[in-house]
Amino acid sequence: MYPFFVSLHMGDTPDYSKSEAFCGGSLIHKQIVLTAAHCRVFFGRDANNPLTDVLPQVRLGLHRRLETDPTKYVERLAVEMVIFQDYPAKGNRDDIMMLLLDKPAPDNFKPITLPTADVPVGTGLTLVGFGRLNSGGEAILPERLQIALSS
Repeated sequence: MYPFFVSLHMGDTPDYSKSEAFCGGSLIHKQIVLTAAHCRVFFGRDANNPLTDVLPQVRLGLHRRLETDPTKYVERLAVEMVIFQDYPAKGNRDDIMMLLLDKPAPDNFKPITLPTADVPVGTGLTLVGFGRLNSGGEAILPERLQIALSS
C-alpha cells in the first residue's frame, strides 16, 4: 500500500517482539529513514552509558500498530541518527531526524518519491501514519495505519 512507510519500535525484550509503534517515518533511500526529531524522547538509554541513546527497531510493511507476528513485516535496526541542528526550535520547527539502517530495505520497499520543485501553496497532500487525525480530545492512537488528505 505505502512501500515507503516504516514504524519505529522500542521494546522490553531484546528482540522487540512485544513492542508497539511509537512513531512512523518514510524511507528516503534504501537505508535511510526520515522521521520526526521529537520521536527521540521514546528512545531508551544504554544501561552502560546513560548519555547514549538505544536506537529503535524499524519495521517495514507494518500496517497495524500492535502487530507482533514477525511474518507480517521486515525488521531493520537503526544504527545511527542525525537530528536537524536547529531542533528544538520555537513552534516545533525543524522537527527532523534521519536514521541510518543496518542494511538496505528489500526491493519490494521503495523510497518515497519527493517533489523535484517547489510545491505550490494549497496543493493537496496525502499523510499516512499511526497518529491522530485531529487535535484535542483523547490521545488514543489508532491501531491501523491512518490516511488523511490536507491542503
